Amino acid sequence: MRVKKMIVVIIVCCLTYCLSGCWDMVEINQLAIINMTGIDFDPKTKKLKVYYHIINPKGITAKPGVDRAPFYSFHVEGSNTSQIISKANNVIGRNLFPDHYQAIVVTDRFAKAGIKNTINFHERQVERRSFIHLFVTESPLEKIMKTYMTLDKLEGTALRALAENQAKEFGTVSKFSRMKDIAENMETSATTFLPIVGIQDSNQPNAKRYEEINANLGNLVLTGGAIMKKDQMIGRLGLSDMKSTLILRGENERFYNTLHSNGKMMDIQSINTKVNKKLTIEDGTPIWKVNLYTELRILDNNLDEPLTLQNQNKVKERYKKFLIKQLIAIYEKGKKQNWDLFDLEATLQRSQGKEWKNMHKKDSWKKIKLDLEVNCKFIDVGEIIDPYKGKGS
Repeated sequence: MRVKKMIVVIIVCCLTYCLSGCWDMVEINQLAIINMTGIDFDPKTKKLKVYYHIINPKGITAKPGVDRAPFYSFHVEGSNTSQIISKANNVIGRNLFPDHYQAIVVTDRFAKAGIKNTINFHERQVERRSFIHLFVTESPLEKIMKTYMTLDKLEGTALRALAENQAKEFGTVSKFSRMKDIAENMETSATTFLPIVGIQDSNQPNAKRYEEINANLGNLVLTGGAIMKKDQMIGRLGLSDMKSTLILRGENERFYNTLHSNGKMMDIQSINTKVNKKLTIEDGTPIWKVNLYTELRILDNNLDEPLTLQNQNKVKERYKKFLIKQLIAIYEKGKKQNWDLFDLEATLQRSQGKEWKNMHKKDSWKKIKLDLEVNCKFIDVGEIIDPYKGKGS
């Protein structure tokens, strides 16, 4: 029995030599961890201009008062991707580690020229990050990439949080603005909307930014949305138009509007919004029937009349008319600018039957009429129905 135990121990000891252990271990100080990338090109030489935000772990964990940058911005230029990567490794001196990518920012001219090469490069990678958020900027890319933000020290993380919060709470950014989303629309006529960011006031490109109490100074802000068809930017929308577009597309569950009356105003939040859409044809005319339902909360009320049930119904009707006017305006603007903001061309192509035969031609989607119906109800009017007048009343 004792001999058998010895044999087992010897076999186990021999087998341990076959274990690989940490043969491929890489220390963190050997990696250049990318948080964000900026891409542009020189219009004269056509060379790519790429900025990398490389995380500085010591800067993130630095004690208060220690002046250390949370990331460093590296800039390289090259004719193609392989040159860019080679030069980046020469400049940075570490292996690029893309697994913590949070955002990619491209200039508007780069977006207008087409970003298919960028998309194809990321899609080919085994460790690709499909959920990277894409942004477009109309500001100089160098300033964008040399800006420190406040609450989130890493700019890519801050931009991603900004986009996700705006999409969820305010409805001015599309939820589908990631690498994955634009890649899925590359071979279709569907539209993708990417957030546009700019710099508020002048930026401060050093870590002393964190000693400045004015958080607005040099901060990055959302300024609108880029309309992307396949891989190209074909236009832009302001934040208000982005909100209306996403409401009509059925992507916004909550948003804010302000009603004005005789110099007074009422701020209303719409929540639990649901949109039903159906494309029909009547007497040879295609009609897009949209039924929108939303629930309303009054956030602020400066109107003179008390919120009786009768007045609530009046406000509700005024809000419906206001919202319908807003949504019809963006629908007509899209047709006028030749922007298929609501993917109606793709919907037409899927429609089968004799009555749809003549509707499969190019630009037939512009003939579609919008039939919009809005229904809503108040679920929260606040604690008081008769606002305080004060001595100025």
